[in-house]
Amino acid sequence: MVIMNRFDSVHNLAKRKIRQLGLTPPINMEEVIHSLNIEIVEKRNQYGIEAYSELGDNLRIVINPEMTYYVQRRNFTLAHELGHIFIPWHNGDIKCNFKDNYVKVGGKRLLDTQELEANIFASDFLMPQEWLLSEIENNRDIPFDKLVELIARRANTSIMACFYALERVLPSGYCYFVKRDTSEWWSFFTSRNTYTVNWFSYNEDRMKFFQNLSIKKELFRIGPYEIVLYKMISCPSKMELCNEMERNGGSIETLIDSITGGYRHRILPFLDVVLEAVTNDKYIAFVFQDDDLIKSFYSEKSPLLRIYGAMGYEEIREIVTLYGFDFQSIDLENSMVLLYISEKKFEMPRYTYTNPNILLRQICDYHGYDKRMLQSVNGVMAAANSAYGKEYSDEELYNWCKYKFIVDPYYEELVADRNFDKYIVNKIISMKLKRK
Repeated sequence: MVIMNRFDSVHNLAKRKIRQLGLTPPINMEEVIHSLNIEIVEKRNQYGIEAYSELGDNLRIVINPEMTYYVQRRNFTLAHELGHIFIPWHNGDIKCNFKDNYVKVGGKRLLDTQELEANIFASDFLMPQEWLLSEIENNRDIPFDKLVELIARRANTSIMACFYALERVLPSGYCYFVKRDTSEWWSFFTSRNTYTVNWFSYNEDRMKFFQNLSIKKELFRIGPYEIVLYKMISCPSKMELCNEMERNGGSIETLIDSITGGYRHRILPFLDVVLEAVTNDKYIAFVFQDDDLIKSFYSEKSPLLRIYGAMGYEEIREIVTLYGFDFQSIDLENSMVLLYISEKKFEMPRYTYTNPNILLRQICDYHGYDKRMLQSVNGVMAAANSAYGKEYSDEELYNWCKYKFIVDPYYEELVADRNFDKYIVNKIISMKLKRK
């Protein structure tokens, strides 16, 4: 969530700077940078560094002419470096090679957030959203690859910059993989309200997964780039979803059939939008494929977040069945199943006050647990009190703790003990008295 907020901040920053500087595409970055009294230095290096920014007292951009020999690439590179300068949390000397947005740390491939942020800034700066939307509208009948080439030419920027820019303005239903000839890695882009993943690499099996969701697949090349484009069904508006839900009697399963024409798995790219639009209760939903969790959705601040997908489909079903949750299990075809669970409100029982610490010790002794279990339970209660004690009612705090214990197999035996609820209630009362 933090990263996504940072991305939003970068989008807004680029928009503000464009407005302040009064710029419209095509933008000459050398003129812009010189007007800001930032020095551009040409300097070759043998380390594969395309450019770097010095963010100290004397701002300057050092650019490698051997790697930025054509105008469009150079323009994007300069916009990228200007992003490092403008983004307030970027500091130090930042060296960029532009192969992709990842770095290798300890043999693992990890997202380089600052590089991605600078790419986003450059894309937004060179191709403002309003201008992009106008270009797409005026050229709606031309193929995707021709649209990319057209925008790159008119904005005087690189092809890769266009891929970043189009991602934020294309209508729902677009998913495309991009790979440069000199790279072994595929970059992944999706339009808004379209399936997103946390994968850091993409292989043929994962591409087949997207092909199963798509209604159309296209392969093409633009210069040094290989592109695989998947077109999904478009996401209906919230009003359309609500109206359709009302027509089919409030059934999520029937709604999915209606939207997808019976190809239920094709709902996955925007399933989160559907659930948020048509459900009034707090929920958590899991999509499993061959018992592997591939996606989860949830309403904000729901205690159901404590039901971890790592448990597996059958284990989650056992828990929600045991405790009387309302849930639906919907076959999405292609070995996929949607498990939708509605929040259950547990009514807080009333007991005569008993010292909770003594009560917990008795419960742990009865089941043969040592002090580690006692400390673990008390730790859960203390964490709940610290995080929510002041803002939650006793009932809400009880539900938070109840969820925490019932979904963790570690506490299974204690939860089954008839006195454990009594401990939770009395512990909440005790913590409340201490706060006062």
